[in-house]
Order: sequence, then C-alpha cells, then structure tokens
Amino acid sequence: MDELLNDAKMTPQRFANLFADFKFVLQPFDVQNPKVFLSTRTGDCIDYAVLADYVLKRKGYETRLIRIEMVGLN
Repeated sequence: MDELLNDAKMTPQRFANLFADFKFVLQPFDVQNPKVFLSTRTGDCIDYAVLADYVLKRKGYETRLIRIEMVGLN
C-alpha cells in the first residue's frame, strides 16, 4: 500500500497496469482489506475500484465510485 501511495509517477494508467496479472475472484457483499487484496493478488471489481479511488484521490485525481446492482442478485 505504501508503494502505491508513495509512487510520485502514479497515474490512472500506471495504477491499472499494476493489476494486469491479478486474478478475478468474486467476493460477494464485502470489500476486501486492501492489504489482503494486494498480497493475494485476487479480488473483484469493487476491491479494485475502492483501492483505485483511495490511491488516485491522494494523487490529485478526481474519482467517483458508482454502484450498480443486478436485480435479483443482491
């Protein structure tokens, strides 16, 4: 986590590239602790989105989280 926050060259594209080899594993109803997400290199879109929001906001980017739910699945 510190590496992400302390990366002086962090951009949205750079952030995305860091996660290219992560494995998608659905984590229903919970957002993983970022340390777990980063250490296991597995998670789902909400894990990625919440971490991206946290890191990129601190780098001066304007971010926005949007939640979409599938009818009948939540």
